[in-house]
Amino acid sequence: MVVYNDIRHLVEAGHDVFLLSVSNGHAPDPAPMKAICRTEYCYVAKPQRWRQVLRNVGDPLPYSVARYVHERLADRAIAVARQNWIDVVLIEDVAMASYGPVLRAACGLPFLIRCHNIDTAMFGRFVAEERRTALRLLGRWQLRKMRAYEASMFRTADAVSVMSEEDAAEARRLFPNVDLRVVGAGTDLNRYRPPEGPREPNVMAHVGTLSAFTKREAMVWFAREVLPRVRQSRPDVSLELVGEVPKDVFRQYPGVQVIGRVEDDVPYLHRGRVFVAPQFVGSGVRLKLLNAMATANAIVCTPLASEGLALQDGEHALICNDAERMSDAIISILGDARLAMRLGHGARRLAEQRYGWKAVVAGLERALQEVAGGVPELRRRVNSPRISPRSANCGY
Repeated sequence: MVVYNDIRHLVEAGHDVFLLSVSNGHAPDPAPMKAICRTEYCYVAKPQRWRQVLRNVGDPLPYSVARYVHERLADRAIAVARQNWIDVVLIEDVAMASYGPVLRAACGLPFLIRCHNIDTAMFGRFVAEERRTALRLLGRWQLRKMRAYEASMFRTADAVSVMSEEDAAEARRLFPNVDLRVVGAGTDLNRYRPPEGPREPNVMAHVGTLSAFTKREAMVWFAREVLPRVRQSRPDVSLELVGEVPKDVFRQYPGVQVIGRVEDDVPYLHRGRVFVAPQFVGSGVRLKLLNAMATANAIVCTPLASEGLALQDGEHALICNDAERMSDAIISILGDARLAMRLGHGARRLAEQRYGWKAVVAGLERALQEVAGGVPELRRRVNSPRISPRSANCGY
């Protein structure tokens, strides 16, 4: 959603955008994006997860980065840059950052990394929270790789943007002297609007992918620790999980309905009286919360889930970190339509004031223009040999 809205609004602002992307999961149809900008997908079949982990044993790159590094995409990026008058490279997410040094060496192009998370901080939180020895050791191994990789990429980039002031503070703590800009995320205020009709009084909703292990574990905690407390007070309450959700994981929990992937998430954001967002590991900004705010949901979430957003407890959402307080908060909203409406309207007002995509991307546009300042003179000087994205300025 971040990448799509960045591109759409940069094009609407008059910029010529060329999108190059790796697809590991399936061979996508480029037609929808081609309607917006010039688009090419580099499809690489994804091997089984255990094969990916084994391949990563001798690889200095973190597992979450290595699967996006492909020589074919690097070659195509160089060809596009040489055939077109490109001013600046926008790297969406640090996992793609190794292409930046390749394009700078071959074509003299500056690059800005738009970090969707501070991955070193995210791995660190996972290691601190995880109690299973094997997963904790795996996390520490990947944490060491990620810290070295992120430090190298931040040091190499012409500019780095992060999603929130909290992420900026964390990045400066981990990587002193890094030059950071804060360019957050937004929501489509026209698409995501409050419902016209009433909400279901006994329905809770979570709209968002749970395929990532850390997100899935947080929702398992909710289904195991919070939902039974709520159902003791209100036996007819159900929790709808909308998005990419592993059905087998939640089948054992009474009251959980796995809706799965849908074409349009808006009806589900309009349906429930409470939107729940438990999260204990991660960084960046939760886009699902922005969409829930825009659709005037009464939100109950953990402090980490609200990190990076200006949500105030009791004004825009109810924010709590333990099962008892979270269940009490949900029960109070389910039983009080006026409280649900007050929280929902407060969240919508905040979204209107601060989180429209057009205003967010305007900040990204300014950062790109600053980075692109001296490109033409630099481009005429550079015609360096091809370097590999796997080793380019990665400090290994």
